[in-house]
Amino acid sequence: MVTNERIEQLIKRESEFERPGSLPIVNDVAECLRELLALRKENEWISVEERLPEDGVKVLCSYDDGYMELSFRHAGGWGAPPIVGDRVDRPYKFWRPLPAPPEENR
Repeated sequence: MVTNERIEQLIKRESEFERPGSLPIVNDVAECLRELLALRKENEWISVEERLPEDGVKVLCSYDDGYMELSFRHAGGWGAPPIVGDRVDRPYKFWRPLPAPPEENR
Protein backbone atom coordinates (compact mmCIF):
# COMPACT_ATOMS: atom_id res chain seq x y z
CA MET A 1 0.00 0.00 0.00
CA VAL A 2 1.25 3.47 -0.83
CA THR A 3 1.57 5.50 2.36
CA ASN A 4 0.77 9.19 2.81
CA GLU A 5 4.48 9.77 3.43
CA ARG A 6 5.38 8.20 0.06
CA ILE A 7 2.80 10.38 -1.72
CA GLU A 8 4.28 13.47 -0.03
CA GLN A 9 7.77 12.44 -1.20
CA LEU A 10 6.54 12.06 -4.79
CA ILE A 11 4.82 15.46 -4.71
CA LYS A 12 8.06 17.09 -3.49
CA ARG A 13 9.91 15.54 -6.43
CA GLU A 14 7.53 17.14 -8.96
CA SER A 15 9.94 20.07 -9.44
CA GLU A 16 12.61 17.64 -10.72
CA PHE A 17 10.44 17.00 -13.76
CA GLU A 18 9.33 20.57 -14.44
CA ARG A 19 11.63 21.71 -17.19
CA PRO A 20 11.14 22.80 -20.78
CA GLY A 21 9.79 19.95 -22.84
CA SER A 22 8.62 17.88 -19.88
CA LEU A 23 5.52 15.81 -20.39
CA PRO A 24 2.24 17.46 -19.28
CA ILE A 25 1.23 14.18 -17.69
CA VAL A 26 3.80 14.76 -14.92
CA ASN A 27 1.85 17.81 -13.74
CA ASP A 28 -1.41 15.88 -13.98
CA VAL A 29 -0.02 13.01 -11.91
CA ALA A 30 1.31 15.42 -9.28
CA GLU A 31 -2.11 17.10 -9.04
CA CYS A 32 -3.81 13.69 -8.66
CA LEU A 33 -1.37 12.81 -5.89
CA ARG A 34 -2.15 16.06 -4.06
CA GLU A 35 -5.89 15.34 -4.31
CA LEU A 36 -5.38 11.74 -3.15
CA LEU A 37 -3.35 12.88 -0.15
CA ALA A 38 -6.02 15.45 0.81
CA LEU A 39 -8.77 12.81 0.57
CA ARG A 40 -6.80 10.34 2.67
CA LYS A 41 -6.12 12.90 5.39
CA GLU A 42 -9.77 13.95 5.33
CA ASN A 43 -10.85 10.36 5.99
CA GLU A 44 -8.39 9.29 8.68
CA TRP A 45 -9.47 8.36 12.18
CA ILE A 46 -8.43 10.97 14.74
CA SER A 47 -7.59 10.05 18.33
CA VAL A 48 -9.68 11.91 20.92
CA GLU A 49 -6.38 12.46 22.74
CA GLU A 50 -4.98 14.25 19.68
CA ARG A 51 -7.93 16.60 19.18
CA LEU A 52 -11.71 16.78 19.39
CA PRO A 53 -14.27 17.80 16.76
CA GLU A 54 -15.80 21.27 16.81
CA ASP A 55 -19.00 21.69 18.84
CA GLY A 56 -22.16 20.77 16.95
CA VAL A 57 -20.42 18.93 14.09
CA LYS A 58 -21.72 15.37 13.66
CA VAL A 59 -18.94 12.79 13.50
CA LEU A 60 -18.52 9.02 13.48
CA CYS A 61 -17.04 7.79 16.78
CA SER A 62 -15.33 4.51 17.61
CA TYR A 63 -14.63 2.64 20.82
CA ASP A 64 -11.48 0.60 21.40
CA ASP A 65 -13.36 -2.55 20.32
CA GLY A 66 -14.27 -1.08 16.92
CA TYR A 67 -17.96 -0.44 17.64
CA MET A 68 -19.02 2.83 15.97
CA GLU A 69 -21.83 5.34 16.40
CA LEU A 70 -22.78 8.86 15.35
CA SER A 71 -22.25 11.66 17.88
CA PHE A 72 -21.28 15.32 18.26
CA ARG A 73 -19.53 17.54 20.80
CA HIS A 74 -21.58 19.98 22.88
CA ALA A 75 -20.58 22.12 25.87
CA GLY A 76 -17.44 20.12 26.60
CA GLY A 77 -19.11 16.72 26.32
CA TRP A 78 -20.58 14.41 23.75
CA GLY A 79 -24.09 15.31 22.54
CA ALA A 80 -25.25 11.72 22.09
CA PRO A 81 -24.03 9.78 25.11
CA PRO A 82 -23.26 6.11 24.56
CA ILE A 83 -26.28 4.02 25.52
CA VAL A 84 -25.53 0.55 24.17
CA GLY A 85 -24.97 -2.16 26.79
CA ASP A 86 -21.57 -2.02 28.47
CA ARG A 87 -20.59 1.13 26.56
CA VAL A 88 -22.55 3.50 28.83
CA ASP A 89 -19.49 4.71 30.75
CA ARG A 90 -16.79 3.95 28.19
CA PRO A 91 -15.21 6.85 26.34
CA TYR A 92 -14.74 7.08 22.61
CA LYS A 93 -11.21 6.44 21.37
CA PHE A 94 -11.39 7.82 17.83
CA TRP A 95 -13.58 9.99 15.61
CA ARG A 96 -13.70 10.99 11.97
CA PRO A 97 -15.68 13.45 9.88
CA LEU A 98 -18.74 12.16 8.07
CA PRO A 99 -18.46 11.87 4.29
CA ALA A 100 -20.10 14.47 2.08
CA PRO A 101 -23.64 13.59 0.99
CA PRO A 102 -24.23 12.25 -2.53
CA GLU A 103 -24.07 14.88 -5.28
CA GLU A 104 -27.84 14.92 -5.88
CA ASN A 105 -28.44 15.81 -2.19
CA ARG A 106 -26.18 18.87 -2.13
